[in-house]
Amino acid sequence: MKIMRVREPFTYDENGQPVSFAAGDLVDVETVDGYKGREHLFEDVSVYVGRRVKKNAPVIETATRKPDLPRAVTTLKTGAKNG
Repeated sequence: MKIMRVREPFTYDENGQPVSFAAGDLVDVETVDGYKGREHLFEDVSVYVGRRVKKNAPVIETATRKPDLPRAVTTLKTGAKNG
């Protein structure tokens, strides 16, 4: 099994029936006839995840931490006071 992510939407004809993929779909390319010849429309999932982490993915705090490790959590400041 080789899972790839669709980079951009496309449609192809398979036995007279249209088969469509949306950007972001995850596909097992070993079982899909539309992969061959359209490799440029797919990317490895790990490449996409790596790009998202570097670009703007939110930081997720782990459930546990070492006692001497400072927390990297920020709070939102608002102009209105509660109460």
